[in-house]
Amino acid sequence: MHVVHFVKQFSVLTETFIYDQITRVSDKVTYSTVVTEAHVNKEQRPFSSVVEIQLRQFISSYLDSRLAYKLNLLPLFINTAGWRRQIRALTPDIVHCHAGNAA
Repeated sequence: MHVVHFVKQFSVLTETFIYDQITRVSDKVTYSTVVTEAHVNKEQRPFSSVVEIQLRQFISSYLDSRLAYKLNLLPLFINTAGWRRQIRALTPDIVHCHAGNAA
């Protein structure tokens, strides 16, 4: 079984539970991949299969992204076609989105 985990940033040091859950699941399934926008803290929390993809497009700054979020326009800036294409290429059996707003 191939499980794809989506987490916005992997692996933030304050999100120990997500890293622990992904590594435990990886021990029990055939193959596990993390898909993320940013792979951080690689030395402290190694994981062999991480794919970084750029989800947002056309947002040039933090201020633009906060404004889009407040105006509920963020879905207009998400590169859903590119995201779907990359996920399909991984041929997962399950896609697990960590954190509700990531889904």
